[in-house]
Formats: sequence, C-alpha cells, structure tokens
Amino acid sequence: MGQDTNLINFIIALVGVIGTGVGITASLIPMELIGQRDSYQRTVNTWRLLISEMHRIKKLCDVISAELKHAIEIATENGIEPRFINYIALEGLQPILMNGEFISQLPSDVRITLLDLYDAVTLMNVMTSQYSNYIANVLIVYEGKDYSTSIVEFYNIIHERCLMVGKYFQQLEPEIIDQEKMDLEKVLGLQRWISFLKWFGAIIFTGVIAACVFLAFIYIRH
Repeated sequence: MGQDTNLINFIIALVGVIGTGVGITASLIPMELIGQRDSYQRTVNTWRLLISEMHRIKKLCDVISAELKHAIEIATENGIEPRFINYIALEGLQPILMNGEFISQLPSDVRITLLDLYDAVTLMNVMTSQYSNYIANVLIVYEGKDYSTSIVEFYNIIHERCLMVGKYFQQLEPEIIDQEKMDLEKVLGLQRWISFLKWFGAIIFTGVIAACVFLAFIYIRH
C-alpha cells in the first residue's frame, strides 16, 4: 500500500508539473502573438489613415484642377478674373511620413512615389502662395492694367501640379490597398492562433484540475 501511495503522489506531482509547464507556455505564447498582432494592427491603421488622407488630397486637387481649367477655358480677350485658390493641408500626411518604423518597411517603389506625391502637393502649395502674393500686389500696384497672361500661367502650373498628384495617387492606391489587405490577413491569422491557444490552454487547465481531483480521490480511497 505504501508503494501505491508513493506512486499516486508521484503521479499527482508529475501531473501538476506538466500542467504548470503547459499552462505557462500556453499563456506566454499568446502574449508574444498579441504583441505581433498589435504591431500589424497599428500598421493596418496607418495604411487606412494614409489612403484616407490621399483620397482627401486627391479630391481637393480634382476640385482645384476643374475650377482652374474652367477659368482658363472661359477667359476672354478682356482678361481673366482672379480667383481664390485653397491650400491643401498636409498635417494629416506629415505624421505618417515621419513614422520611421512605418516608412522603413514600405516597398521602395511605394516609398518613393509617396514622397513624390508629398513633394508635388508641397510645390503646388508654394505656387499657390506665390500666386496669392502676386494677385495682392497686382491689385494694388498695377490697378487697371492687364495681367491676365500671368494669371493664366499660374493657373496652368497649378493645374499641372494637380494632375501630377492624380497620377501619383493612381500609382499608389492599388499598392496601398494590397499592402493593407496583406497586413490585415496577418492580424486575422494571429488572432486565430491566439484564440486557439487560449482555448487549448483552458482545456489543458481543466484537464489538469480534473486529473488532480481524480488522483486525489484515488489517494483518499487508499
């Protein structure tokens, strides 16, 4: 009977050690996977923010381009009416470009095109600022004189910048959508593993408890 008791004690201890080891492993692995999942989720969120900002910029450029093209088309021999041109804010795009971790993992062609798009909008804003200063000075200094040719030149340059932004957008959009889908699939795949390991750990834990109770019952019977 003493040997049986020692054997039962040994089995209980062994089950406890195995259960503890499996439980610790099952808890540590999901923590590691959760960190990876969260990292990919942040990247997905950045992709979504980027595509949202690009759509905003593209929409504004389309409006400006259409207005300037229409202004040039209806210009008469008597001149062209100066109009206000909005700047395109880049505050939403700048933090993305300053995110070194995100930028460093971009494919080189996507990174280069994205920087080209940013430069195109920046140059367009510079030209818009020069146009605004020119119009302000002309209205004061050259009142009554014809300055239509210069205005048309400004309009054409800004219009061309808008077209460049549209070209970069068309190049970037499918690439960004594909990258966002790939990272999202990684997030979902990791989440499935996390759920499985949590489920597996719960089963192991329940099994260890049941085994310990069963062995304790046998031990008491002896």
